[in-house]
Amino acid sequence: MSAVAPILAILIPTAAAVLLTLLLRAAGLTRAAIVGGLLAGVFVGATVFGRAAPDVYERWFVGGGAEREALEQLRSRQGADIEALQATDISEVAIDELLARQRPEREQAMAAHEAAMHQHQAWRVQTLAIAALALLVACSPRLRRPVAWSESLFAALWMITVTCGIIGLAVVFAFEGARGPAVALGLTFSVVGAGANLPSAREDGAAMIAVLTSVEARDRLVNIAFIVWFICFVAAVTAVLAAAPPDAAVPGDLRIALLAGAVLGVAAKLLPRRARRSMLGLGLPAILTALLVVNVDLLAPTMIGPLILGLIVGGDARWFGLASGLRWLGWPWSSAWVGTMPLIDSAASQVSIAAVFFVSGWLNEPLLACAIFGAAVCDLAHPLRPRLLTMLSEQSERQ
Repeated sequence: MSAVAPILAILIPTAAAVLLTLLLRAAGLTRAAIVGGLLAGVFVGATVFGRAAPDVYERWFVGGGAEREALEQLRSRQGADIEALQATDISEVAIDELLARQRPEREQAMAAHEAAMHQHQAWRVQTLAIAALALLVACSPRLRRPVAWSESLFAALWMITVTCGIIGLAVVFAFEGARGPAVALGLTFSVVGAGANLPSAREDGAAMIAVLTSVEARDRLVNIAFIVWFICFVAAVTAVLAAAPPDAAVPGDLRIALLAGAVLGVAAKLLPRRARRSMLGLGLPAILTALLVVNVDLLAPTMIGPLILGLIVGGDARWFGLASGLRWLGWPWSSAWVGTMPLIDSAASQVSIAAVFFVSGWLNEPLLACAIFGAAVCDLAHPLRPRLLTMLSEQSERQ
């Protein structure tokens, strides 16, 4: 079973993610990939299955069961030795000496447990790295002709500053996190989608949103998307190169896996349009999300704050940052809100860069959950945004 378990740890979340995504699409949810993968990770992962069958879950998804039992026995034996020594009314100095002698053996057992878990999860982590880079590269915007690069650069940097500021302040002050993870999560929420076409005229009851934009404005928006994506991509690659294997909790050949993912991402961009949309819009985001969530317990107390942050922020932080940046450049608010709406359709990109930061050790499990939950909220809220734009348009017309 030990040889099959690492494979099952990949196949089971993958099958569950694809199945749930197809079921959600059949139920009418058009943007079902992230939500389907999230639900799959919850059901077959630590949140539900880990509580219902902890021994089987540990054997399939965690590993190191024998080493964990040995560590628990060692702690129990050492604790009994301490209690027996305390019962003799011996001095505190002697107890401290015993604790010092016990520490190396306990640390060695803990290191063996960690190594066993890392070895068991190596295949899944490598699969995560390949899928993350493949999805991130495949979602890269196509570079448009040079148009207003200075304004595009200003809008892109302004959006990243606003988004990282909102997310980073919440992580540092509300969750007492470090600055590095705060910046990594901010960049995760800053990445934008690759949508090059602005929303067409849409009728919603009696209200209609008509989007009229020039080719120059459209190219400028795609340039902004490319700049933001490129900055986040460079940050992700830097995270991988800077993460030492002992600290990153990943196998040493992670860099090879990320390189393979980048090559696959370039190959994915060359696929026929139908196949590319199926892979990028359905299969790969759902599978990647499920593989990320399978070892995350979303019901843990430490998850409450990050999940609330992901729910509140969603895609609105980057939307406000993009719109306010274009407003600084002279765009009317209504045009800025409407024009940037396709660029916040970025759930797949957000999950992919969050996965890269996670396997590199820059994001812990609560912050990873925040990024994935925020991506799911971004997908679920996307159909509601045209209604919000309709209300904004009506208010601007009355004013």
